[in-house]
Amino acid sequence: MTKNAVEISSLVVVRGSLEVLHGLDLTIGGGVTGLLGPSGCGKTTLMRCLAGVQRIHSGEVRVFGEEAGSPALRDRLGYDTQAAEKNWLRTDIDGRIYLARLSAGKIAIIGADGSLRREVPVSGKQPTNLTFGGADGKTVFVTQKEGRFIEAFRVDRPGREPCLHLPGMC
Repeated sequence: MTKNAVEISSLVVVRGSLEVLHGLDLTIGGGVTGLLGPSGCGKTTLMRCLAGVQRIHSGEVRVFGEEAGSPALRDRLGYDTQAAEKNWLRTDIDGRIYLARLSAGKIAIIGADGSLRREVPVSGKQPTNLTFGGADGKTVFVTQKEGRFIEAFRVDRPGREPCLHLPGMC
């Protein structure tokens, strides 16, 4: 069993006549990792490689020890395109990640160490947006693409929503 969440070696991605990623070598352990950089530097291309939806010119991309895009990853990896109307990932004050499993009808709760803690089934099959709210910040509200409704469930710790912690922001 691999200890790394992501292992990339000699990754080259070509889009049209432009080489976008140039022999990238990268290892990411457990936990939470962010990608920062200017527009056009390859962040989205890299995420598409991890999800297995980007054509790779050469190199190798492995996620949780599996080849990116392999059927074994379908229940372990969520990916959605960039869209301003989607907020499918939130964290609580302990660093746990709440991830809408698009087309699975579940919200995955992932520990700060990267392990799946539990999955919360929701009524609709296409949860799109998550937010923490309620008087104590321990209610997770979930919007559904199909049916256009909102449902909610309770958790034991409040979220890190700016509206909960910075009065006057919202």
